[in-house]
Amino acid sequence: PYGVLVNGLAVCNGYAETMYLLLNAVDVECRIIVGKADNENHAWNLVKLDGVWYQLDTTWDDPVPDQGSNVQYTFFNLSDEAMGETHTWANDRYPKCTDDSYTYFKKHKLICKDYASFIKKANKAINKRQEYISILIPDYEEDKYSLSFVMDSHPEVAKASYSTVDTGMGTVMNLIITYSD
Repeated sequence: PYGVLVNGLAVCNGYAETMYLLLNAVDVECRIIVGKADNENHAWNLVKLDGVWYQLDTTWDDPVPDQGSNVQYTFFNLSDEAMGETHTWANDRYPKCTDDSYTYFKKHKLICKDYASFIKKANKAINKRQEYISILIPDYEEDKYSLSFVMDSHPEVAKASYSTVDTGMGTVMNLIITYSD
């Protein structure tokens, strides 16, 4: 936790221990879970909200390279099924996480069923001058989701780029918007 909170540097165990410390300090039950991600040893958390357990990986939600205050919520309060797309662990050692009602995207209504709803949500965020926009697209296909509408309909946007992360819930598209003024 010292590395995370004071130095701003840590590996996964530091992230997991810090989350454990902070959540338990405010009476939110949290555990550290160990397993593998990208075929490497990894640590993350389980968090209990309203009596239900969820998976939470703050390491994987910290963008690399660092993007300042822009963080991702791709691995925020997932079910075992969704987390199992990218992480493995000894399932019999930990509480089951079967619910997805507290995923970031459900709670904030950032799930797009089609390209039209994607454009609507992205336009709304751009009109609020958000610099970082994260949207879950269950049926994402790269050739269907163009960003051309951003530059075509928003003269205040100097640059728009994106990255995608595949999850058990679909694909998360993370847009990074730079404004001209």
